[in-house]
Amino acid sequence: KLITDETQQGVLVGGAGKCESLWWSFCEHAVRGVQRRLVGNVGAAFSVELHLCFLFRLQGVCLGMQLAVVEFSRNVLGWQDANSTEFDPKTNHPVVIDMPEHNPGQMGGTMRLGKRRTLFQTKNSVMRKLYGDPDYLEERHRHRFEVNPVLKKCLEEQGLKFVGQDVGGERMEIVELEDHPFFVGVQYHPEFLSRPIKPSPPYFGLLLASVGRLPHYLQKGCRLSPRDTYSDRSGSSSPDSEITELKFPSINHD
Repeated sequence: KLITDETQQGVLVGGAGKCESLWWSFCEHAVRGVQRRLVGNVGAAFSVELHLCFLFRLQGVCLGMQLAVVEFSRNVLGWQDANSTEFDPKTNHPVVIDMPEHNPGQMGGTMRLGKRRTLFQTKNSVMRKLYGDPDYLEERHRHRFEVNPVLKKCLEEQGLKFVGQDVGGERMEIVELEDHPFFVGVQYHPEFLSRPIKPSPPYFGLLLASVGRLPHYLQKGCRLSPRDTYSDRSGSSSPDSEITELKFPSINHD
């Protein structure tokens, strides 16, 4: 577990400004190779323990989702050595594994690439609502590792829900944490289809959650009210003063 009492207290007392400075210090460790998992674990632990908004993107969202599952397994399930076999092939709790198609000896052509369909498993899903309540979505993928499907039941019993799976029901595509402001992980890459005037739903949801507007947005059927609309042109229905007064959701620490 990578969160210390001192760090937690610093965020609780210092607020968003302190949180930002801590993130910059953590980002110094986001280097290629094994150390890249550090920031992912820190981000997941921050989100689990402090209810910060979470959609972690670290060299592809897919790794962020995998690391969120790793940290949840350590923090909530108590599996201290839980890990991805990408980083620790001998772990006793391989919560992320290489896919059956993956051949470590022949790296070329072994990735799961391109557009794939994800089926929603429940109506009670923040991500499903953000996408407009479809039965499925299609997003682009690029990965060799996946959440271990054998552990799905153990994780879901503790509140980590896999609300999206592939068409065969074998691969975990979207994960959400119950009773959390916004803890979302996706195996695919939503940034590929994100545009300035049409942001990808996961990123748009993250921004809304960051300013405390996500519940209102979902209640309105994923429509922005005039007060939520902002433009720097004259006649904006949401003035600059209102935007500057937006605050992050309060952090509850038991």
